[in-house]
Amino acid sequence: MEDKILNPVKCVTTFGKTTKFNGNLKFSTSLNIQGNFSGDINSDGFLYVDKTGVIDADVRVKSIVVAGYVSGNIYAEDKIEITPTGVVKGNIEAKTVKMADGHEFVGSLKMLEDVNSIDIFSTSTDKLKRMLAGA
Repeated sequence: MEDKILNPVKCVTTFGKTTKFNGNLKFSTSLNIQGNFSGDINSDGFLYVDKTGVIDADVRVKSIVVAGYVSGNIYAEDKIEITPTGVVKGNIEAKTVKMADGHEFVGSLKMLEDVNSIDIFSTSTDKLKRMLAGA
């Protein structure tokens, strides 16, 4: 897989700078948020939080780039990237995390294991039990 994450220009949908949205947001492709959003975000797609974007929500997505402000927990099935202008105040869970110099992050970080890469025949039973328990 390519190291670069999707460019915001390629996003299918954009919430512009003057957009204010409150509620539960679900989408399946890609979204660029330049305005304000509060509530919950659930998607199997890509989310780009622009420099002007402000999110007060728990976020569950496939991948996310934060160039703006996010207050809430972020669960990224694949990857999260925080740019130099990005601010995240909340916990992060992801398989891959990239944080640029200059970013701000207040919270905890949990790295997710790729279930497909786990060899159950060579992993100790104690480790398998911890993984199943979520530890």
